[in-house]
Amino acid sequence: RMIHISSTNTNSSDILCTLLNTIDLNRHRSSNNYRYSIPVLRFATCLFILAGIYVYEYIRLNLKFILPSIQTVKKYYTDNPFSEAKLHFKESKNYLDSIGCQFIFLSEDCSAIIPKIEYDSTLNTFNGFVTPLLEGIPIENAFNYKSFEQLKLAIETKTRAKLVNVHLIQPIYDHTLDLAPPPSVLAAYGTDNKLTSIDIVKKWIMIYQELFSRNIRVLGFSADGDPKYLRSMRIALNFFVKTQTLNINNNKLSFTINIPSSWSTWHFLNRTQLFLCMQDGIHLCCKIRNRLLSKSTKLKMGSYNV
Repeated sequence: RMIHISSTNTNSSDILCTLLNTIDLNRHRSSNNYRYSIPVLRFATCLFILAGIYVYEYIRLNLKFILPSIQTVKKYYTDNPFSEAKLHFKESKNYLDSIGCQFIFLSEDCSAIIPKIEYDSTLNTFNGFVTPLLEGIPIENAFNYKSFEQLKLAIETKTRAKLVNVHLIQPIYDHTLDLAPPPSVLAAYGTDNKLTSIDIVKKWIMIYQELFSRNIRVLGFSADGDPKYLRSMRIALNFFVKTQTLNINNNKLSFTINIPSSWSTWHFLNRTQLFLCMQDGIHLCCKIRNRLLSKSTKLKMGSYNV
């Protein structure tokens, strides 16, 4: 059962306060009359997916009043399914509006998974294959088979995904806020990472345009040190590119970066850009750490040798 739970002395954006509020509400009720708010149901769904049915049930039995039953979680997921390869622009817009944020940074990365084909009865589709791409854009519900022969042929001929590619939205928050708003998932889909740098740039431009049409400004994209993504960044920023492959600059949408004049001897990024590109902080810190600990490698920052 779902009702809105509120309290005058708790922060609705704090999951810990929400869970404590749920305990206070349910401890005065009988076990067949517990109530759970939407944030608690979302938290329980994430825990159920990540931990599995046995771990979830163990936690639920030992932490009374907090977590709903497995049947309730499955019903909530059925009513709010997450479709593989779907770009959740509408949901992202609603989330950003709820926190009053208009500027975001996008990141994407791949993580290894166990290749396995699963049937999603809610959406009547099969997950686990490598999602086909159209100019870098993942195609949603590409594996909707209506007969056993079609499924058998797909299993025999199509590649199973060994990686999952996840796109995240990180809101750029006001420094006056006490807590940074958490990121949200824009899309997730299985992949084999066999795509070109041009496809990646086209995908970024499409995502940029879709979000801009919803009054959301993408300040930049980040990824790991994959050579394809690094080349995509160079193409998008026109950074040491002999022949400009794609002209993505827009005079009405581009912004100007105030680069100090003292950087002109070593900083070669153009001042006018549609968006920025960078490696994510974890990989950058890892590279800096490796070079700091290396006895033979030198790390040059501007005119300084580290």
